Amino acid sequence: MAPDDAARFGRSLLDAGEPTLAFPLLLRALEDDPSIAEHWLAIQEALIATGMFDGAQKLILQVQQLGFAPSVIEEMRRRLLAGTTESLTRTALPGIPTAAPIAATPTPAAAPQEIRASPQAAARLLRARKAMAAGRSFDAEAEFRTVLKLEANQAEAVNSLAALLRARDKVDEAVALLRQGIAAHPGLVALPLNLARILIDAERHAEAEQECRAALALAPGACDTNLVMGQCFLLQRQEGAAEQHFRAAVRANPESADALVHLGKLLQRRQREAEAEAAFRRAISLKNDRTDAYQQLADLYSRWGVPAEAEAWLRKALAVDPRNGQLWLALAHVYFNTGQSEDAVQSARSGLAVAAGNEALHNVHLFTLLHAPGRSAAEVFKAHRSFGRHLEDAAKPMRHRPDAAAAGRKPRIGLVSGDFSEHVVAAWFLPLWEKLQQRGYEIHAYVTSDRDDYITQRLRGFAAGWRVIRGLADDAAARRIREDGIDILVDLSGHTNHNRLGVFACKPAPVQVTYLGYPATTGLSRMDYYPVCGHAMPEGFGDDQFTEKLVRLPAVCMFDLQRFNAMQDAALPEANPLPALANGYVTFGSFNRISKSGQEVIDLWAQAMHAVPNSRFLVAGMRSDEMIASMIARFAQAGIPEERLIFRRHSRDYLRFHHEVDILLDSFPYAGGTTTNAALRMGVPVLTLAGDTYVSRSGIVLAHHVGLEGFVAETPEEFVARAVHWSGNLQELAAIRARLGTQADVAMRESDLTAQSFDAAFRAMWRRFCEGKPPAAITITAEELGDAGEEMPS
Repeated sequence: MAPDDAARFGRSLLDAGEPTLAFPLLLRALEDDPSIAEHWLAIQEALIATGMFDGAQKLILQVQQLGFAPSVIEEMRRRLLAGTTESLTRTALPGIPTAAPIAATPTPAAAPQEIRASPQAAARLLRARKAMAAGRSFDAEAEFRTVLKLEANQAEAVNSLAALLRARDKVDEAVALLRQGIAAHPGLVALPLNLARILIDAERHAEAEQECRAALALAPGACDTNLVMGQCFLLQRQEGAAEQHFRAAVRANPESADALVHLGKLLQRRQREAEAEAAFRRAISLKNDRTDAYQQLADLYSRWGVPAEAEAWLRKALAVDPRNGQLWLALAHVYFNTGQSEDAVQSARSGLAVAAGNEALHNVHLFTLLHAPGRSAAEVFKAHRSFGRHLEDAAKPMRHRPDAAAAGRKPRIGLVSGDFSEHVVAAWFLPLWEKLQQRGYEIHAYVTSDRDDYITQRLRGFAAGWRVIRGLADDAAARRIREDGIDILVDLSGHTNHNRLGVFACKPAPVQVTYLGYPATTGLSRMDYYPVCGHAMPEGFGDDQFTEKLVRLPAVCMFDLQRFNAMQDAALPEANPLPALANGYVTFGSFNRISKSGQEVIDLWAQAMHAVPNSRFLVAGMRSDEMIASMIARFAQAGIPEERLIFRRHSRDYLRFHHEVDILLDSFPYAGGTTTNAALRMGVPVLTLAGDTYVSRSGIVLAHHVGLEGFVAETPEEFVARAVHWSGNLQELAAIRARLGTQADVAMRESDLTAQSFDAAFRAMWRRFCEGKPPAAITITAEELGDAGEEMPS
């Protein structure tokens, strides 16, 4: 069959409602000529018709990459949205077990039995309702309690008073009251439904499921009962059953924005993003004040690499609720992820102005400050110390009595992190953890997130203790750590996700250390130490930027790229010869996060390119055409035309992109860490600009370990001069490339010196506490370690 015939026949089958039969014919036509937009549109239509929405969404991304006109892409998005929206209220998922049979057509909730109140009780109920409406919850509570004295188990009073008790965290009293009400009114669905909600909030999942089943037995086809049942299943990680009930809720009430938002969030979690988008848009069309739906849409567009659309959705949400700290937080993330660090800082500050108690906003504010050029070290420290005081003001510190007799034993170590999983923090710290255990340390893990994968299982297997403190209040988690007898508690998060700095503010361990996860101070006066590389932070440098005392070591963790790739089942590609020798021009590049690449950074990169005629620049990590267009505009602002730029899409296989690059240019003031390690292992040197903060000096650490001090610049002018120097010495650059991978591999595996350094540091910290001495700066040299062996430095 000729390609034109395949296209026509496939189109006719598609029009006749036979998308499955049409698909192979349409695919044949597309393979013959992929430049015809109608072929792509027809393939997408077939995918939508068969409910393969994810495939239809990926097709749009593929068309974007091929450079089709924006009108074609917009039409594909319109068709996908229309198809997914139509599917929301008619799609059932056969074969997924549910808690109770779900009617094929919506059935009304069981009519609640009529509960009459006496005239006196009715008057009190009216007063209680008015107090609730006016926000006088204590008055309302008193009135409801009076009603129950007049008429024990009066249904409205039971239900409303339980809700008030739940809001005051009096969960047990609310549960007991509702159970009593259910016994008195067994046919009233509102009572078990409300009880299920309270139990879900309290994470008493088994009890919640029992009450959900009771509610479903009374009203199996009702929207609310299925919605709560879906939430219950979701909390138990039964996502298939949860989706079934959320869809049942939407079918029961297609006008329920709440049900649509719950369904959309689950679909997004299950990576069925096109369907999720349709659910959120439908929810907004029904109720335009659903700011959570706006925020979820913004998150989707951020994932798709369309930050302008994400910003637009968040601006719409903020117009509805300008005092919503979470929306300002989301907007800060959008700006941050596109390298607009100043806008991110200002968004975080706008959020803090209306939601000063939002700790996530504080953390993002501090993290974005580290990325903002022009911010002084003193300003950054002041902001961190301010938040540190806020955390410490809210916590009563535990007291610890020194014991000189304990100085001779190894201290018991506790690690606090949300990244005990397939995460770069685990890859950095795992070799050290193993070595320290081999040296006799007892190491306990305190887990702050719900991540659980094969790395988690491996760590759980050899940790001396494993406790999940996610969901525990700070003081409760601190008591648990104290009860475990931890001597040195190590924070591996700083001001990043899943941190529990509030626990450290409670001072549950006599010695507290922060390390690795965050390249700046925590701002806590109760955090005692911060280990750093002595080559990056020599004595007398940077101490005033930390509330912690600096522990200067000859070696800190090196990122084991071989192990990280093995964790991801990826082969580590070998280094290749210097590309410039074959190309006839030098290719600079960057593999750092785009959030590190603001206009000031690109301006300096552009100066290097202007100084090296015919040079090119490769930027990796591009997620969309919009991101590429933004980078083109930033380089154009610095005088670099598009034809000198090379873009590579976001890929797990990004290591192969190093084969195209001669020299990587580092970002500032937030220098590369993991990416620089990877580059060195791939034989590509990284030219870095040393700043006056620890976050800007990680390049010095890595350059020292592989003998690349010639790639460290102290000023922007020197940065450009060194770029020119190395671009003019290609034979020497080629020799560096040939040996660098092996050198980096050796340095990355040099975990014995690192473990010996931390062993000496932990002993020194512990001895100072046992002798009743306050924390003080500690310097440990390689010479001391070589001379003293296992002995602890003074």
